[in-house]
Amino acid sequence: MSLPRIFVTLLFVAGVMACNHNDSSASGSGNNDPAPRDLVNRDIAAFKNNSALSTSITSYDQSNKGVFTKVFGGTSDSAILDYFNTRIHYFYTASELKKMTISPSRFRNSSWSSDDSPSDDSDSKSDVVVGASNIGMALWLMGLLDGVTVVINAEGKDLTVDSSRFGLMEIGPGYMLTEHTKSGRAFTIPAAYRQAILLHEARHSDCTGGISNADLAILRNTTSMKSMQANYKNKKCGHMHSICSGGDYAGLPGCDDIPWGAYAVQLVYLKAAYGSTSGLDNLIMRAGIIDTASRLQFDADDMFAGKFGDPDMSSSGLRQP
Repeated sequence: MSLPRIFVTLLFVAGVMACNHNDSSASGSGNNDPAPRDLVNRDIAAFKNNSALSTSITSYDQSNKGVFTKVFGGTSDSAILDYFNTRIHYFYTASELKKMTISPSRFRNSSWSSDDSPSDDSDSKSDVVVGASNIGMALWLMGLLDGVTVVINAEGKDLTVDSSRFGLMEIGPGYMLTEHTKSGRAFTIPAAYRQAILLHEARHSDCTGGISNADLAILRNTTSMKSMQANYKNKKCGHMHSICSGGDYAGLPGCDDIPWGAYAVQLVYLKAAYGSTSGLDNLIMRAGIIDTASRLQFDADDMFAGKFGDPDMSSSGLRQP
């Protein structure tokens, strides 16, 4: 039995725009790119002892009412790593995940995560590729809905999905070192751009405010993702994405309706790290900031001004009622 592919993972995804999505070079790494897991480890290591990054983050935090500290618990590399390591513990590619086994092999209450939209290849039209997905959060939620304990056998070890912060991340084809333009020209993506994806996925591990039996009942009685998006209100548990109402991602579950979700976390990091880059890297970071800000379906200025309150970075499980 292999790990099931469930559409719910799209609700916990960091999607990125590809310059040449139809070209095989844009489906993952370039010819000389490191293996995906090696690249992730390299990007995690790049948080450490980076004076330019530290200076940029500290300056941003001081100029923006301490928002970076409110999200990540501090401006030091140890604070950022603690935020990440608390929420993400395992990361694999799709091909590696397919070799793993899962118990149970099927979930009874999964209709709410089914895509009922017309088959119009929206992903292809939008040139969207997946940067990463928080599989752990999705499996934990599916286990709660079915009232079962989910166990994954990974590399010969049984791992119990015992909380929303189980922290299993799938590395998507959009998580790359080298991208190509439509003319075939290669360029390198800065580490800070990818680091923002990692921190985005880490936010999906937070079930902020917990989840109730009433919430679970709604999901069990929901027959499609469209219906779930309309009727389910507790998106803070997992910081689920919402369907984008317009723009490049219209019709895709790639936006946030609630403040301080995964895209807000990603935006804070991109803005804070922006000053550590220069040249082409600086332009790529700016494009990332614009793209990420476009995913917020509320006034981002109001969020940063504190009108929605400070970010709640806590996580809990099943609560009553």
